[in-house]
Amino acid sequence: MVTHECAPLRRGDRWECTRASLQGGACPEGPLPGGTCCHPIQRCQPVRSLRSQRGRISRWAAAVTVALVAIGVSGSNGRQFVAPGPIGIHHGPIENECASCHSAGAREPSRWFAAAFASATGPSESRLCLDCHDLGSAGMQPHSVDPGDLASVTEAAIARDSKTRSPALLALASLGPGPAVGPDGSLACSTCHQEHRGREANLKTMTVAQCQICHERKFSSFGRGHPDFTRYPYLRRTRIHFNHATHGKDHFPQEGTEFACRGCHQPDRHGQVMLVSGFEQDCSACHQTDVDVDEGIAFLQLPGVDTDALDAAGVELGQWPELANLDQDAELAPYLRVMLASDPANAAAFDALPGEPENLVFAFLGEDPDEARAIGQLIWATKELLFELSETGQAALKEHLDSGLRRTMDEDELSRLSANFDFDLAAQAVRSWFPDLSREIHAQRRARAVGPPGSGYSLDLIPTKLIPVAEGEAPEPSWGWSLDSDLMAIRYRPRGHSDSLMTSWLDAAAHPSEHATPAAIEYALESLASPSADGSCTKCHSVDITDEIRAVNWSQKRRDLRKRGFTRYLHRPHLIQPGLRTCVGCHSMGESEPAAATAEAEPAAATAEAEPAEATAAADDSTLEAEPSPTEDGTDDSEEPEGVASEESPPEQFTWAHSAERYAQGFEASNRDPHVYSSNFEPLDKDTCRSCHQPRRASDNCLNCHNYHVHPAVLMGVQSDIESPNQPKEDES
Repeated sequence: MVTHECAPLRRGDRWECTRASLQGGACPEGPLPGGTCCHPIQRCQPVRSLRSQRGRISRWAAAVTVALVAIGVSGSNGRQFVAPGPIGIHHGPIENECASCHSAGAREPSRWFAAAFASATGPSESRLCLDCHDLGSAGMQPHSVDPGDLASVTEAAIARDSKTRSPALLALASLGPGPAVGPDGSLACSTCHQEHRGREANLKTMTVAQCQICHERKFSSFGRGHPDFTRYPYLRRTRIHFNHATHGKDHFPQEGTEFACRGCHQPDRHGQVMLVSGFEQDCSACHQTDVDVDEGIAFLQLPGVDTDALDAAGVELGQWPELANLDQDAELAPYLRVMLASDPANAAAFDALPGEPENLVFAFLGEDPDEARAIGQLIWATKELLFELSETGQAALKEHLDSGLRRTMDEDELSRLSANFDFDLAAQAVRSWFPDLSREIHAQRRARAVGPPGSGYSLDLIPTKLIPVAEGEAPEPSWGWSLDSDLMAIRYRPRGHSDSLMTSWLDAAAHPSEHATPAAIEYALESLASPSADGSCTKCHSVDITDEIRAVNWSQKRRDLRKRGFTRYLHRPHLIQPGLRTCVGCHSMGESEPAAATAEAEPAAATAEAEPAEATAAADDSTLEAEPSPTEDGTDDSEEPEGVASEESPPEQFTWAHSAERYAQGFEASNRDPHVYSSNFEPLDKDTCRSCHQPRRASDNCLNCHNYHVHPAVLMGVQSDIESPNQPKEDES
């Protein structure tokens, strides 16, 4: 290695410089005395560049970081060490269970780093959310609604608001990329719900802009562009027939009573549904006499017949009470009709009788031979039923009810339909009315046994013999069963409002078995559902019968914890506002005095608002929250509809008179469709809501009034409190 500029040469006793001329020639200083060149060559000392220095630091920092992470992950608190932040308080129970939300959490720590840098594709990780949050079969779809149903709702909304145009900026923004979706259109939960933002972070918060990303109809705010309300919130007739207009204008003033909304209505414990106090507290003072049936209902009553006409036709009845004659012109009891209908011979006999089924009076029939034979068949069937009740009691009653309704009922249902029937009264009736009934029935059974299958009773086997009945009957109880030997009936006196026998029979008639005899069930329904029937049940309780629904509405609309619709409304925070305390700020029945003339449209079926969550929810036997029993019925003024009048052709002026008359039309006996109706109240005006719901006042966020998930969110089999789950259009007035 060259260390000096030259290698000096010794000549004699002197050293000479040998530096080449190209390098400057011999230096004037000359070599050192020891023969060393006086010009040593300096060694090169390289200096790192800034880029090299940064790289070196980065590598060391990465190595130290990996080491620290490895130490942290391997420790007892490894999962908390790598968490990006605290999770929300609602997920606190699974804070240390990363695998509940992250598939990588179930792997060894070495795989966590690979998962952290892997590209996320669509909502695959969100499937883990559904292990706890049951959003139904379409849980990952927008709004948790089947795509086909949601498409139909969207089309209807676009058609309804076709004249409205989206703001230019929002329309332009919609051209950009939307949220990431899976191949089937599913959305990741994290599109709206971001975790690890702290204990107090609200996972349910969504901005108006987030909602506008996907919606076909875009608008700037609730006050600017939100579609107007149409019939909201009155989307069907009320379940309870309560005419607010006539009560407020006529009945309450006549009684000197103030017609105050809060006198009957109070919010439920969630502050959502307005409940009513019930019949006993609010209605009984005036309507107790409508409910009472002092003389009792004729559960089993011998029909009056024209024995002379039957004799002329060759129809023999055997023993028959003298009092069951032409003066006995009561209609056939629906309970008896159902219990006799299971026998094909009896069903054929009923079909042979003329006239409307709800006006079936035997005393007016019998001159025609076919009528006479049909009456004879039914008389003998009634006598055998009474005989069986007196002999085998409960077993016979259950057999006839099971066969008549074509279903096997349990003890509870049998108890409700029979109200602990007093079989001793049946035995007493047989002894008094048909002393020789046992011999007669056994003779008829032997005759039917040798006859062709399905044949009826022998109508010429035992001659008619009129039996006098001793006067004097046992006093009627305050409620329960009694024997009426004057009108030849076993009567039942109801307990009062919501008597189990009366409500159960109406329910049975409204919800028949598919195998039940249609004519008998129709007869029972028309008889029991008449407003003039004993107890006047349907004077207040409406009956809904359509292709989708069969229901007797024993109570007002109630909050169903299993259902959750697009729209939600809480009464409680509104009722504390000075202008809304009396309810009339939203629920208006128009001017206090009727107009001289009011243009009214003909009744027409209204098209219900499209609500996927309600499309198939037929007021089923749902799991309801604890609320007043069916005895505490009342109107559902927040859910009353406005549909008899056409939505496109509203009346010129909404007045009290219009409100009363139109509302009553929806409850005519011929109408069982709850969507053919008119409301007591004017539809809610959007301006009423907009007066408070503004950005700097009560907020106009979409989630104030709308739910995102319309299917109820269920957490581990228990209803989770996600934005106060509610049923669509649940008292939304």
